[in-house]
Amino acid sequence: MKKRKRALQFKVLQALDLPEETMKDVPKVTLLARQDMLIENHTGILEYKGDYVRVNTPLGVLRVDGASLELMELAAERVYIKGEIAAFCYEG
Repeated sequence: MKKRKRALQFKVLQALDLPEETMKDVPKVTLLARQDMLIENHTGILEYKGDYVRVNTPLGVLRVDGASLELMELAAERVYIKGEIAAFCYEG
């Protein structure tokens, strides 16, 4: 049932020419010049250290690695990370 609902949502988005991230269960990651990262539609911060941040998303855990990482903004559905971002990937 869930797969059918998701497929229908994607068809509606395509028909209306809307971006995928308008769906609540799809994260949007924006990286600017390896210094700023905005993650929208997250479901919480799992772990935060100066050299990495683990963010829970509907698609899995997103890990951001770097140096001097700071959480500049933490809101219900968005997190803004600033620092020297070296890499990011989904775990598992």
